[in-house]
Formats: sequence, structure tokens, C-alpha cells
Amino acid sequence: MGDTTDTALTQATPTWHKPTLGFFFLVVMCTFWLGCSNVLAAPLNTVRLQLKWQHQFQFAGYYAALEKGFYRNAGLDVVITPSEPGIDPTRNVLDGKAEFGVGTTDLLLLREKGEPVVVLAAIFQHSPLALMTLATPTIQTLHDLAGRRLMIETGSSELLAYLRREGIPENRFTSVSHDFSSRELVTHKIDGMSVYTTDEPFDLTADNQPYILYSPRSGGIDFYGDNLFTTEQQIAQHPQRVRAFRAASVEGWKYAMAHPDEIARLIYQRYSQRHSLAHLQFEAKQMVPLLNSDLVEPGHMYAGRWQHIAAVYAELGVLKPDFNLGGFLYDPSPVVPDQSWFYVISVALLTLLLVAIATIVYIFKINQRFRVSNQRWNQLFHTSPLAIVVFDEFKKVIAWNRAATSIFGWTEQEALGRNMLDLLVPESEQAHVQRVLNESSSANPTQSVNANHTKSGSIITCEWHNTSCYDQDGDMSWSISLAADVSDRMVSQQRLSQAKDMAEQLLADQKQFFSMVSHEFRSPLSVIDSAAQVLQLRCEEECGSSEVIRRVRRGVRRLAGFVDNCLAEDRLGRIGQEGVVRREKMVALRPLLESAVNQVALDSPRHYIHFLCPADINSFKIDPELLAIVIVNLLGNACKYSSPGSSVWLRVVPQSDGALLFSVEDEGVGIEAAEIDKVCQRYYRGSNTASASGVGLGLFLVDRIVTQYRGQLKITSQIGVGTTMHVRLPPAEVA
Repeated sequence: MGDTTDTALTQATPTWHKPTLGFFFLVVMCTFWLGCSNVLAAPLNTVRLQLKWQHQFQFAGYYAALEKGFYRNAGLDVVITPSEPGIDPTRNVLDGKAEFGVGTTDLLLLREKGEPVVVLAAIFQHSPLALMTLATPTIQTLHDLAGRRLMIETGSSELLAYLRREGIPENRFTSVSHDFSSRELVTHKIDGMSVYTTDEPFDLTADNQPYILYSPRSGGIDFYGDNLFTTEQQIAQHPQRVRAFRAASVEGWKYAMAHPDEIARLIYQRYSQRHSLAHLQFEAKQMVPLLNSDLVEPGHMYAGRWQHIAAVYAELGVLKPDFNLGGFLYDPSPVVPDQSWFYVISVALLTLLLVAIATIVYIFKINQRFRVSNQRWNQLFHTSPLAIVVFDEFKKVIAWNRAATSIFGWTEQEALGRNMLDLLVPESEQAHVQRVLNESSSANPTQSVNANHTKSGSIITCEWHNTSCYDQDGDMSWSISLAADVSDRMVSQQRLSQAKDMAEQLLADQKQFFSMVSHEFRSPLSVIDSAAQVLQLRCEEECGSSEVIRRVRRGVRRLAGFVDNCLAEDRLGRIGQEGVVRREKMVALRPLLESAVNQVALDSPRHYIHFLCPADINSFKIDPELLAIVIVNLLGNACKYSSPGSSVWLRVVPQSDGALLFSVEDEGVGIEAAEIDKVCQRYYRGSNTASASGVGLGLFLVDRIVTQYRGQLKITSQIGVGTTMHVRLPPAEVA
């Protein structure tokens, strides 16, 4: 019967011959060709994208999406339209002349006025809008722009908010119509202008014209830039098209930022030669930190950031404080149907199954655990490196492991049943050990170090850890004690203590000697400096300036600075000892900082030191001597490791929490990345600083002082470009 069934199944199984396979392949290929023909024949959906300005790398992602076929693959035929001065690109989208547009954060203001704009994506995570001035002696801080002529373009609300927060509202400067050229700034017809940091600075950089950029981010105003938007009607009538356009645009931006040189050449060859290829590449490089494409996907938006932007607009009085973002931000994620009932049932069934399996496994293994538990205990007990002695309430030994035999000499058979106090503890210490054992419990283990007998009659020192278990009536049931022979350790500790005392005495003598020598240096150094000043004055009166005398004075000041650093190090090391404290008081910061800058300028006459500090900066509670050491060492290092003729900047920025942020930036040799964490070590010097003088004590002192005040020292550097030292000091009450 079984043979008949097998035969029938075999006969019923079809056999594929070559003609049949060829015919099947032909049918499949025809079907595939027809499907492809239908796809290829489907017309593309034409949409228009209105840019906010003329063709440049600022809109690179959209060119990449068009030229690389991302729009075409999404079924879209996109027409990219540039803008010109005098044209409102946002109005073109609202009037139906374009389906999509690129706009500023002023879209919030239009939304409040009832315009149905919806933001699809924020391309720039940080706005490139900034205020640019020439680097001149008369304008070194933002506050120097009060009363000046400024050229600020339309839609620069974040710049106006920044100026207002810094105490420069619109009535404190003269507004000039923007011509989108830096020519007026270079010819000094204006004092400042709004720019995109990715665009206008290129011409000044190419002409080696120094300039300063003031970003609203330094004032706590961080806006999005170049927002892709559409209208509510487009989303309601063409939801799939809107989603496809946004996704293809995001892919275009990913490609553009990954291939900047290719897209720059594409823009120059096909769209506009208004900017040179070098200008377009400059734009691409400057856009990298603004897009943050290595951290977030292009187009990422966060409602909290938009709420921050709305709050700034409300601060300007152009937006209601209670503005609701509902409907303004586009959600590209499709709505997922509620399938929670399915997951609930699945989890419940899975839980029941797991409980059943766990119960079976537990029942199966519980007996095995009982069988191996005693074996494991014996193995752990006898292989322990510590002596283990278990005894009952009468101090009779009931367990004794191999380590106990090794330490004390008695075998397990010799120790079992004997009183552990009589066996191991000298009579003079039995009372003490008895008290320690009585105080021990499972919740309160005790520890002691005492002398012990061995079988050979010698006395050793052991460290004991004891715990006891008590019954319901409070009587001890049994105890366990662990012991280690610490005789050699006790001898070593005694020798170490003696060596430590000797080292501390030698260190104290060394510090006292060094302090005496340092103080003795200061008087003759002062005499030498005073005499050199007199010689310099007489020499200038009779025969002009003398470079030799100036070198003598610089050498005296360098040696005096080294002595001051050494004394400061000694003082920092003794802060907290009796009678040694920080001498804190309210310090007028600007005079102290100017004095430090002047001191460094005398030693570095061939460097340009720029001091940027708010004119109305408040006093700060700190030890002025320690703060001066921080600033002088940071500026001195910046000049020391920078070439003559370069610039060094000292910036002071008060923080909203009362802290102070000091930044010292140079154009020096830079620090190797592997050495940044080492340069604050005592006497450490970088591998590329061998030609410069110094002993590697300055940054060590800076780090010690900042640590004393619970501040932070952050170092950023690039070889051949320069180094920036950031020091943040919290208020004295916090520190």
C-alpha cells in the first residue's frame, strides 16, 4: 500500500523541460518590461521651489537632489527659482507662484498673522546670520557699535534681538539700507553690516582684510536658518508629494555635504558664475558646523528650539508671548495604526509560556542544586586563601579549612572540638578578642588585629573578620572568622610610616629653602629693574633707545615672573593649612585685566594683544593675585608660542549665572592633540616648543588656581593655526 502511494506521488510530480523553462522566463521578462514601461511612461509631477536668494552653495542640497535624480526618483520634476533684491520669496509661495520655498524664522510672524505657512525642515541647525565689522582699534567689542552706522538687511530679527540684549536698541544706531556688498564697509562708509558667515566674509578673507564677526549665539540667541516650508493647502491636497519632496531634499543635502567640491563645480558650471569656484568652496566649508550633519540629519527640528525663537520674538514685541506652535511644524512620520491590543495579547501569551517553562526548569534543577551545593561549599571553603574558622556558641571549632592549617600549623583533625581562644589567642589578648566576638553579628561584622599562637610556638600577627548568627532568643548559634597573616605587612607599614615621616620632613625643608631663596631673589631683581629703568631714561635722553637695556628689563621681568609662579605654587600647596587662605575680595576686573595685558605687552612688544571686555563689567569676588597669575600666564604663553607680528585676543564674557568666561586665543604653533591633556602637568612642555623659553609651570598654576575655584579649563588647538584657552570661574559664593 505504501509503495502505491509513493509511485502515485512520483508520477504526479511535474518535470521541467528546457522549452517550458524558456517560456516561463519569457513571460517573466515581458511582465517586468511592461511594469518598467508603465513606470517610465508615468508623467513627473512638476513643482516649483522658490529660493530666498540668488544661486550659490547656500542651496546646494536642492541642486544635488535635482541633478542626482533624487527628485526624479520621487516622481517630481522640480524647477528651482532664484530670488533677487526687492522680491519677497515667501509671498511667491503664499500666492501660489511656487509650491515650496526657503525662508527665515520670520515664518513665525507670518503664522501669527494668519498666513498658512508650515515649516517642513530646518536645514541650518544654527543661523549663519551675524554682524561683521572691520578689525580696527576703535571697534573691538559689540558695545563699540553704539551710535554707529549699521547696514542690516530685512528679516534680521535675531540680530536686532542680539543688539537689544547687549544694550544697543534700534534708536542707538543709524540704520542704512543694505546693498549686499562689503564695499561700503571697506570704504568706512558704514561701521557694521549684517552678513551670512558663509558668504560675505570671503572677499575680506581673500583681500587679507581683518574682520570681526558677532554672532547672536554668543548672546544666547540660537535660531534655525534657511527653513524649507510650504502651505497648509499643499499638505492637505498633496500629502504624498510633500512627503516625497521633503525626503528627496534631505537626501540631496546629505549628498551635497558629503561631496562639496563636486556640487560647487556643478553650481558654477550650470547655475551661476556670480561667485567664483573658490567662493563656493568657502561657503561649503563654513556651512559644515552650521548644519551639524555629522550629528543630526539635515532638516531635523526640535519644538523646544522653535519655542525659544518665539520667546525672542516676543521679547522684541513682534509676537504674542503665548504663541501656539500647533500646525506650524510638519511631522514627516506617517500615522501608525493602534495595534496595542495585539501586543498586549502577545505579551500575555508569551508571559504564560515563559512562566510554564520556568516552572518546569526550576522543578528539574532544584534537586540538582541541592546535590552540588555541598560540593561547592566544600570547594570554596578549602580553596579560600584566607584561614576560615567556624565555631559554636561555646567557642568549640566545628570547621577548619586548609588555609588555617597552612597559617597556624594544626590540621583539621587536631583543631576540631578545641576551644578556639585557647588554641589560637595568647592569654593576654583573650579578653579583647572575646569582646570583639561578642559584638559581632551578621548585620554588624567586626574586625581586629591581634597576636596569635602557631603550632610551632611562634607568635604571628593576624587580621580577623568576624560575624556571628543568633537564634530567636538572642543566643549565639555559631560564628565564622576569617584570618590573614599580616606579620610582614605590619613590619612594612612601620617602615613605610618612618619613610613617609622622613620624606615629609625633607619636603618641608625643601619648600622652606625654596621660599627663602625666592623671597631673597625678589629684592635684588627689583633693584636691577629700577636701575635698568634709570639707565633706560638717561639713555633715551642722551643717545636714543637702547635694545640692550630693554633686553635686561625683559630678562628681569621673566625671572621675576618665574619667582612669582614658584611662590604662587608654594602658596597653592599650603592653602587649607593653618593660617593659609585665599585672600578674596571684591575686585574691579577691568583695571586688573588691563594691568595684566600691559605687563605682558611690555615683554612681548612685537605682538598685537586685543582686549575685549564689556565696559560696564561688574566687580568679582576673587583673590586678585591668583587671577592676575591666571591671565598673565595665559597671555604670556599665547605670545611666547606665536610668531612676532601675530595677534592675541583676551575676551571676557560675563555669564548669566554670575560666572566669568575668559578666552585667550592666539595664532601660534598649536598643541598636538595627544598632548592637550598633558600640558597642564607640572614642568611638561610640548614637543614643538623646544625653541621657546620656559619651564612648564604656567599652565600647571592656571589649572591649580581654576581647580581651587571649582572652575573649568578647556583647551582647543590646531597645529599651525593656533590655540584657544577657555577659563570659566563660578561666583565665589558657589565656589
